[in-house]
Amino acid sequence: MLGHLEDFEETDSRYTLTYEQYMVLEKEADAFASELLAPIALLKNIKNLSPNKIQDLCNVSSEASIYIYDNIKTFGHLNMYTDVEHLIKQRFFALSLGKAIT
Repeated sequence: MLGHLEDFEETDSRYTLTYEQYMVLEKEADAFASELLAPIALLKNIKNLSPNKIQDLCNVSSEASIYIYDNIKTFGHLNMYTDVEHLIKQRFFALSLGKAIT
């Protein structure tokens, strides 16, 4: 989107990968961006969560909010998100009580 790969052909993986291989990288990039902008561990327990609510809360596009919503419904129950959710609660709860985070 920012054009980084348009200026320097030697860094553009599109010339060395098949379409299918490139799409795997695109999906990985989408997943990374999704977790960065709208972490499943933070959103999964919001009541009446919807793509529109995700779009408003996280300032993402309509298309991205649907992708994120689908991921929450599909993967939100996994232990890794539960573990991260507990860690976030511990850290932020400690901050709200004025305790130092170690």
